Amino acid sequence: MPTKYKPVLSEVESAWSGPAKMISDQVFQNRANILEALNFYDEHGRLGDAGGGFDQQLLQSEQEILSEIADYLTFAAAQAAEPRRGVLIATLEHLQKHPAGAQNRTLPGVVERLLADHYQRGEEEKGTHFPDVMGFLPGGIEDTIETPNEASISNAASAAIDDLKEGIVAGRPRSKANTIVAHGLGLIFLRYNDKITRRSETSWRDGEFIQVETGEFLTFVRAAIVPLANFLHERHLPRVTAESIVRQALPYFSHKAAL
Repeated sequence: MPTKYKPVLSEVESAWSGPAKMISDQVFQNRANILEALNFYDEHGRLGDAGGGFDQQLLQSEQEILSEIADYLTFAAAQAAEPRRGVLIATLEHLQKHPAGAQNRTLPGVVERLLADHYQRGEEEKGTHFPDVMGFLPGGIEDTIETPNEASISNAASAAIDDLKEGIVAGRPRSKANTIVAHGLGLIFLRYNDKITRRSETSWRDGEFIQVETGEFLTFVRAAIVPLANFLHERHLPRVTAESIVRQALPYFSHKAAL
């Protein structure tokens, strides 16, 4: 039986506001574990080395790398928190039937963007007057904002639904967060390490031998993703695991290294 999705007609808290600070704070609180696993100190040294003469430069380098890690985790959180395709379709179907719901400009940002891409006042190219839907004029855009009429919203919703349905594939949707983090943390890791590797070792647990994943990149990922894992758990969103991130990163960066 197909899943019945409910429309979402108002924006929930964005991962770019409060959660972004939470993620950043947790990254910096765990700085020692993250930087140790990254082999950061092997290249930069530690506070107090050389009589503390390079402490200021070291702290700046720490700030930059930890902020970059937090940015990747926040981006992954924002993508993971976006409504599923089925929810987006249900929301657009509601707006197709009740287009006045788009006139108060309280829709989730992703829904507004989908409508704006297909919105037309008349016969002009779709998206030309996107500020009508978004409710603001970006800097450098010379236009006027009109209240979108209901027929235009209904048509835009219909076109957006068609686009979304064309992209539907069978099976459980893959987490965007895994892909974003695998790419971002892989790039950072390779600044301080020669390559990304993955190993499987035999371990004794609960009275039996099992195969476990090991490796320096896995250790780094485990330390770095704690804030993202906490965010996803609190929002009841699909979780990420260090093992799945390593599996996605390995073929990508192995291919890049071979080029």
